[in-house]
Amino acid sequence: MLRSPLAIFGEYRFTTVGVVLSVAMSLWLVAALLAAAVQVQSATEHWWDQFVPVVYLEAQVGSETADELRADILEWSQVESVEIEGPDEVLARLQEHLGEEEARQTGVDASMMPTALVVRPHLWRPGEVEVIARLEALNVRSAVLAVDAPEAGALSWLQRARQVVLGLAIVVFFGVGASLVGLAAFLRRLQELERRENHLLEIFGATALALRRPALWRGMILGAAAGTVAAAGFWPWSIMLDGFAVELVGSGTFTPVDSALWAGALVPAGVVLGAITGWICGRPTRTEETGKMQTLLDWQKDST
Repeated sequence: MLRSPLAIFGEYRFTTVGVVLSVAMSLWLVAALLAAAVQVQSATEHWWDQFVPVVYLEAQVGSETADELRADILEWSQVESVEIEGPDEVLARLQEHLGEEEARQTGVDASMMPTALVVRPHLWRPGEVEVIARLEALNVRSAVLAVDAPEAGALSWLQRARQVVLGLAIVVFFGVGASLVGLAAFLRRLQELERRENHLLEIFGATALALRRPALWRGMILGAAAGTVAAAGFWPWSIMLDGFAVELVGSGTFTPVDSALWAGALVPAGVVLGAITGWICGRPTRTEETGKMQTLLDWQKDST
């Protein structure tokens, strides 16, 4: 280059700012969507861990009946596994739930505990709410003493959140595509504006790598700027999202360190994205000999 490849940004400052903001929005949307998906999945797992559905069986029920009921529940498409717990394990679960001291004060022991089936559904599959309804329906069976199934309210919210995340993925896909097209068009435009300088460099022996380098640097700078802007916007978003998860299910995913790491990762992501786009758009257009000669004559004319 006959001048710094970044100097042209000053001549097109408004367009440059628009491209940076467009790419920044795309990076933010991708990070926000991934963060929301991780948060929803984590909240769902925490919810199921806190409120595991348990089917308690009558004391006289034998192991054969328990195995048959377990096999029946495993046939449900929404169920991943069913574990059979004996009286000792049920007592340990009660102590964990109430606290060992409080459970001791109740005076219960293992001989008073029933056999139980602990049901764990498939996560990220539709129909988790239906699992609760089907488990409640097991109360009509003579072998079932009781069904400890949690309320479906929080889970319904989580399922709606999943649907929103999947729907937004389509919007994000088109948004990212549009911003990349805009970035590529801008870099191509800058390349075209400097066609004469590129011709001169080619005449004086510049390699293809040297001709690509300006667009590569511009792409990296634009990507870094976009990543920085996206990181600044992602930080408050992640904190707000984590607070919503805590309010809904009592547990969040993102610590301040996690939020900082996610936000910081947007900067190198922007640099890589810009570098790839710049490398592709920086491919030099070879000039015919007559074009090279005309460029050289024009340059000599301007120099005199």
